[in-house]
Amino acid sequence: MTRTATGPATRRGGTKPTKNHTFQSFAQKLQNLKIDPIRKVRRRVLDEGSESSFFHSALEKWVDLNLSTTFVELFVRPVRPLSESLPHILHHKERIFGLLVDGIKTRDVNALEPLLDLLTQFAHDLGAEFQGFFEESVGLLAALVVEGFVEAQVVEWTFGALAYLLKYLSRLLAGDLRPLFGVVRGMLGRGGGRGFVRRCAGEAVGFLIRRVKVEVVGDLARAVFEDLRGCEGTWVPGYMEGLMGLFREGCVVGFFSSLE
Repeated sequence: MTRTATGPATRRGGTKPTKNHTFQSFAQKLQNLKIDPIRKVRRRVLDEGSESSFFHSALEKWVDLNLSTTFVELFVRPVRPLSESLPHILHHKERIFGLLVDGIKTRDVNALEPLLDLLTQFAHDLGAEFQGFFEESVGLLAALVVEGFVEAQVVEWTFGALAYLLKYLSRLLAGDLRPLFGVVRGMLGRGGGRGFVRRCAGEAVGFLIRRVKVEVVGDLARAVFEDLRGCEGTWVPGYMEGLMGLFREGCVVGFFSSLE
């Protein structure tokens, strides 16, 4: 995933903010992403002797662009010895992911852009092996936009990372969308939330709905209706709006016929 930095490091150590920020819809983000198909990474290492790493290249770029204390001290210092090559990254993937999680959980706006970008590059390096980290990653991203961040750039970075993960791993996710729904339903409005977050989440799952078999859609619909039965509160209409947007974005014609 290629992402352009918003500017040189400021004296505070963060990234210089941009003005007149313009949002892209989630659908536009997905359409504009150009991502190579998932490959069997270990076979590439063994057969081609490749040691190149998207994560390592991105890390070296961000070391020059972001001098925030959270990024440098909490993440860069411990992760550098673990990520000198692709074989290193594959061997230390659990530790590297833990450092990413710890960094993102600080919610330090000065460090989030490089950390979210590096999360996507980590997924790019691991390929199918990232599937074990996928649900926790999406939950981490959801928490950034559901639990109160209002900075426009943080929302943009978060949904940019989510767009990358969903498109890159779409083939692996297509067999069953219920685990993904369980993670993103808060973004869809379960428990409350902002309208634009619900729209983006609906477009996210809708993108995958268009690519799965009707049986998978039926399983998802049943999970949605089952979840609605246990919902109470003033936020329910907003949640229903998010759910309707999900299926609308999915462009599923006659999916009710798949229900028993």
